[in-house]
Amino acid sequence: MSPVVHADSFSFPSGHASRVLFLASLFHLILQNDDGIVSDFIQRWIKFEPGFVLLGIWVWAIVTATSRVLLGRHFLFDVLAGAFVGVLEGIVAFRFLRF
Repeated sequence: MSPVVHADSFSFPSGHASRVLFLASLFHLILQNDDGIVSDFIQRWIKFEPGFVLLGIWVWAIVTATSRVLLGRHFLFDVLAGAFVGVLEGIVAFRFLRF
């Protein structure tokens, strides 16, 4: 019995990269165009400056996307394509939901 389990056989584009970059780009656009509601919520309930929260989200997204290549789960192009799809989805969601 092999200790390595292959959960998937498809790797293009990277789903992890697309999901984390979607969330990071959407949150970035929301904070960039914020009228104060989201910033006040972050300061009141999370107790951090919105800029620090945004930095943490981007670091999380970049580390997650990078780890997919370093762990050998994806090729670099898979992750770049997933990142592109995620950012594009974030922009579309931002425009569609009219934040």
